[in-house]
Amino acid sequence: MKAELSGLKEQVASISQIPVLSYAWIYADQPAKLPQSYRILGTVKEYQLIQVLP
Repeated sequence: MKAELSGLKEQVASISQIPVLSYAWIYADQPAKLPQSYRILGTVKEYQLIQVLP
C-alpha cells in the first residue's frame, strides 16, 4: 500500500503508520484492504483523500 500524508509528502508502507486524525491520499482501490477505521473525504481520479479515525 502506498499512502501520502498530506502536508508532509512522504510515503508510508501501511495506514497504521499514519497518526489518528491525520489525512492521507491513497489509491482508490485500497479501501477494502485497509485494516484501520477511516473516512473518505473525496476522490480525484484514482486517488482518495482519507482521514484516519480513532
